Amino acid sequence: MKQINVYTFAELPDDAKDRVVDREINRRVRSGDCPWIGEIRESIDAAIAAVQKCPKDLRGHTVARGMAWLENNVWGPLRTPWRGSARTSTRRYGWYYRPDAVKPCPWTGYCADEDAIAEINNAVRGGYCLVDDVPGLLRQLGERLAESEWYAWTSADAVPEELAEDDQRHYTIDGRDA
Repeated sequence: MKQINVYTFAELPDDAKDRVVDREINRRVRSGDCPWIGEIRESIDAAIAAVQKCPKDLRGHTVARGMAWLENNVWGPLRTPWRGSARTSTRRYGWYYRPDAVKPCPWTGYCADEDAIAEINNAVRGGYCLVDDVPGLLRQLGERLAESEWYAWTSADAVPEELAEDDQRHYTIDGRDA
């Protein structure tokens, strides 16, 4: 019986690490399955659904009217109340989430909710129409976030860090899976 020595990624020589990284990037590209893109789409869809509740007669609204509609119909129901036991419900997220703040990641629980909230506020403050412009801007945000996530998932900079943290995978001295 032949004995085979196995190594973690950190223990491999540099040329073997390069082969492992190339193989992992190719595997990720072929699979086409980036872990967070589905969550990004869900967050963007939830944000669009919240904004599409805006009545059509609000077309051409002023910045103040658009922000007022958002506060009354979108942000208000998501805020932490000032009274009652729910007042301290967001304390575990840190002191930034105090009473009267919008709860973190309110629609899907994924961080892209926060990006969508910022995009909606910035768009309305910038004079964009809630009815006509904001859903399209949110779709563009979703595309940018998904593209960024895909780049990070298949990046030659990020993959070696992930492989170095994974103690469960083992390789032969030439970089093949053990």
